[in-house]
Amino acid sequence: MTALSADGGGGAPGNRSTPVAALAALAGGAGSRPQTLAALVAAVRAAGPEAPHSGGALPPSDLTPSGAPFEAAVVWPSGDLRVSLDPCPGAPAAARRAACLSALDAMARRASLCRQQRTILARVRDWQDAHPARYGAWLGLRPLGGGDAASVRAKLYLDVPVDAPWQAFEEDLVGAPPVLPNRDIRLTMIGLDPLKGGAELYWRCGRLYPGEIDTLLRRFRLPERGREIVAWIEALTQRSLRFELPAYDMGFSCAVDAGFVPRVFTWYANATSFLGPPERCRAALLRVGEAAGWPMDDYLRLTRPDARGRVPMHGLIGAILADGAPLAATATVAVDAAFDGEGRHG
Repeated sequence: MTALSADGGGGAPGNRSTPVAALAALAGGAGSRPQTLAALVAAVRAAGPEAPHSGGALPPSDLTPSGAPFEAAVVWPSGDLRVSLDPCPGAPAAARRAACLSALDAMARRASLCRQQRTILARVRDWQDAHPARYGAWLGLRPLGGGDAASVRAKLYLDVPVDAPWQAFEEDLVGAPPVLPNRDIRLTMIGLDPLKGGAELYWRCGRLYPGEIDTLLRRFRLPERGREIVAWIEALTQRSLRFELPAYDMGFSCAVDAGFVPRVFTWYANATSFLGPPERCRAALLRVGEAAGWPMDDYLRLTRPDARGRVPMHGLIGAILADGAPLAATATVAVDAAFDGEGRHG
């Protein structure tokens, strides 16, 4: 997508914020995948927010805890790197939604939203127009393996307002009645990937007990593999779980394919509520990742401490159960000064 201002106009090229230049520093140091990461950086440069023409910093974004408008995610065991961005921090929800849709159209060389996805988009737009929305929309970018921005696919993340009447829509899409009525489950976001079709629904919830993961999986007609997520949580926290899962801010998602059949379940938690400060998150993920033989180089670079030993803020940490695949994991990291190349240690 082109860099857009709040009113949908094009931004001046080259007037980018520090985080974009910082992402370029990551690509410049990439070992085995420099072309792939360079393509991701090129797409972020085109789609990301621009610095104010008067100079100074961008307004803080609600995409990340630190206010950074970019967030990088590493997915293991593949080691894939993805980026989510807020196209115009501080702008009204409708302007951010319009900016993301313009970006999606600009990147529609490979695929556009299908009819069912456009229907979902129209429903969410109506909700946002009728109820106060928080951010409207964000954009996700992930490389497909080529060497230029055209080889990067986009995913649209739509904000579901707190007061939106989502319940009947959600039950119809999932194809099963809701479960766990005492866990304060609420639909918060819907992801639309034009290339893959289908949708991904994201919920926030109260604290879950270990066995309730399987309750959720049964609703989505997915195999009962909750014990795998519990074992992964135990490995990260280095303690056994007998009662509630150890995070006070958690949620889950379910991705359905183009035929709207559930395929992927993800449990996620706010990193700080789950593992503590960024330094502890980094130590736990490196310990578990290295023990599993996962590629950790990009994550190491993303999270290098600064001269004072401060590690970049982590957003979410999640466990992924894809249909027929071993457990995967992901962690998101705010992209700000972590990439500026000044005062960072390897």
